[in-house]
Amino acid sequence: MYCDNIVPRICGISSQNTRSKPLTNLRVSDKLKLFRQMELLYDTEFDVIQQFKTKRDGLFHQDGLFFPNYTEAEKHELTDKAIAAVDVMHNLSDRALKIPSPYSGKPTEPPKLRF
Repeated sequence: MYCDNIVPRICGISSQNTRSKPLTNLRVSDKLKLFRQMELLYDTEFDVIQQFKTKRDGLFHQDGLFFPNYTEAEKHELTDKAIAAVDVMHNLSDRALKIPSPYSGKPTEPPKLRF
C-alpha cells in the first residue's frame, strides 16, 4: 500500500493517470530498488524489510499454504519484524511527502529505472 502511494508521487504522475499503471504494477521488490536508487530508502531500512520478507516467505512454501505451529517467541519475533517493516515504510512515506509536489506547476521528469 505504501509503495503504491509513493511511486506515482515521486515519478510526478497522478495515480489516476493510466500511464502510472506500469509503475504501480511493478513488483514490490522492484519498487524498493527504485526507492534505494533515489536514496529515499536507506540500506539499513531495506535490510529490515528483507528480514521480515524472509520470515514471512517461510510461512507459505510447503506444497501449498502452510502455517507452522510457532512458539510464543517465534510469534513475537515475526510480529516484531512486521512492525519494524511497517515503521520503515511509514518513514519512507513521510520522506516522499517532503519531496516538492510535481503538481505545483514545475514539471518534473520521472526517474530513470535501472533494473
